[in-house]
Amino acid sequence: MKNKILKKMTLPKLLEKLDDAGIQTVIDEMQNQVNSWKEGRQME
Repeated sequence: MKNKILKKMTLPKLLEKLDDAGIQTVIDEMQNQVNSWKEGRQME
């Protein structure tokens, strides 16, 4: 059922829905975690 919905959705509409859902917050948190991990590895 969800595939039918996604197939009809245009890319701009998908990006808008992701933005409305707060995707940038998720991306920022993931980047912070990667940066912290990378920092820890450089100290070893």
